[in-house]
Amino acid sequence: MGKINELEEKSELWEKTKEKATKMLWWDDVVEGLAKQSQETEQSDTETEKDKTEDSSKQQTETSSTPATLSQNGKVWFMHPVALMNYFKFKAGIVTYHIYQDGKIEKHIPEKISPGFERKYQYVYHDKNKKIHELGIFTVYVTKAMSRGNIPQAHNVELINVKEFEKGYISSDGSVKAKFATFNSDHDRWYINPNCFAGLLGAMLELNVDYLGFNGFSTYDAKSVESQSHINRVAGDLRYISEKRNGELTWLFYSTFDFDEQEKFNTALYKFGWARTSLMYSEYFTYKKQSNTLLKYIKHMKKDPPNGYRHHHHLHICGFDFNLIKNVQD
Repeated sequence: MGKINELEEKSELWEKTKEKATKMLWWDDVVEGLAKQSQETEQSDTETEKDKTEDSSKQQTETSSTPATLSQNGKVWFMHPVALMNYFKFKAGIVTYHIYQDGKIEKHIPEKISPGFERKYQYVYHDKNKKIHELGIFTVYVTKAMSRGNIPQAHNVELINVKEFEKGYISSDGSVKAKFATFNSDHDRWYINPNCFAGLLGAMLELNVDYLGFNGFSTYDAKSVESQSHINRVAGDLRYISEKRNGELTWLFYSTFDFDEQEKFNTALYKFGWARTSLMYSEYFTYKKQSNTLLKYIKHMKKDPPNGYRHHHHLHICGFDFNLIKNVQD
């Protein structure tokens, strides 16, 4: 019975291979079309030569180009090396997130996952100059989803360990970079949703941020520790940005708090999907003698004890719009 199933699978694979091969039988049609176009162009040039003076004929010869042709045997004499490398690099049978500088994010899912990449996701960034940056390949962890109170649910969720990005990324010329300067959690809250990770990376790369303090999202089993809203790795905490650019603990009323840079980063977070379905959390504070100042894309979240919470010492990011991610079947 096993051999019969194996033969059926091989037969089905062969039929799919033949179908793909049939779709590629276009060379003769293109050769014929280009040859006809070339003949028409030569005929047109000949008639034009008869009606033009010597000067105009010279100008026509200098500005016209040789018609494109293809060899009839189907042999290709040139391959663009960069395009060829990118083809094999990003068609290697691994799920790949493509993060674009304009805020677009695509999740490319190959028809077949290559062996060894079943639980791996790749992240790639396309900068404003259309250069491609391979940020890394990360392990995907699967665990039970949690409801508030860390109650297991029936369905599963995926997680990425942010500490796998501990070394960060920097391009060869130093023009594109992203890195967490510090990791700050006593409960190993290093795990984040793969889509959310793409949005966070996009915001960091937008401003070349290599100085964030990462306080954490969820634990390895998608549980929330210290905050009920951190379940399922879709909400997390970051330190406010310091003028020292070192990921140090920074409160809103510290003299080293970089208000302008924080505003830019909040805007970048919004651009890449955060604060879309709900605002992020911070607090009112006084800035340049203006009381009740509130950062962009933020709502004031403060509650006195007991069971209170504060956000003057960290930014709580949430409200990621998963509809922003476009799934592409390769």
